Parts: sequence; C-alpha cells; structure tokens
Amino acid sequence: MRYARLADGRQAQRDLVAALPRTKLVLINDWSLGRVHALARATRYGRYTESSNVASSDRTFGGKWVADLDIGYDLTDRVTLAVGANNLFDTYPDRNGLIAADGRGAYGGFAPFGLSGGSYYTRVGVSL
Repeated sequence: MRYARLADGRQAQRDLVAALPRTKLVLINDWSLGRVHALARATRYGRYTESSNVASSDRTFGGKWVADLDIGYDLTDRVTLAVGANNLFDTYPDRNGLIAADGRGAYGGFAPFGLSGGSYYTRVGVSL
C-alpha cells in the first residue's frame, strides 16, 4: 500500500513540471476593411510529457501548430455576424501507441490544445 502512494505522488509531481509545454508561441493578426473584419491566430505548443506512476510508462508528445480563424461582418452599427473555427485544421496530438480495447486513449489523457480536434461556429453579436 505504501508503494502505491509513492507512485501516485510521482505522477502528481510530474504533472506539475512536465505536463505543460515549456514553449508556446502565439502569432495573431487582426484585419478590418469597412464592415468586414477577421482575426487569425496561429499557436505553436511545444512538446510535453504525460507522466504515469511508473517512469517507463511516461509518454512524450511532439509540438504542434494550431490555427484559429474568425471572420465577421457588421450588419449594422450594433449587430455583427461571424463565422469561425478553433483548431481550424483539426490538429490532434501524436498517437501514443497505447489504445484500450474499446478504442480509447489513442491520443493520451490530455493535451495543451485539447483532444477533440476542431470546432466550428456561427456567432451573432449585439451591442446594447
């Protein structure tokens, strides 16, 4: 029982120091021309490690670029319509090589930019 507590402590400690990338670069450009406006963002997440209770089970994932885009149009002075995407190109972390029998776990348990790929939206903004 004492060994299990020590192992759990290792994973918790490593999650604090290795689970987040040491580097993150964000490039943003914001354009507007008349009623049309756009925001493009490219984020580079450095490599990170997903630790386990046992060092031999640790998995390191490579760095990735993630792109976001938001394009809007001002219908009136107070109403804006926009479409956009978070993780535009549907980027996933590296596969970790360990997949459960039911198919879970192909990408590990977490990633700094998420595990669900891209999400796309339409937004109506109203200024009061």
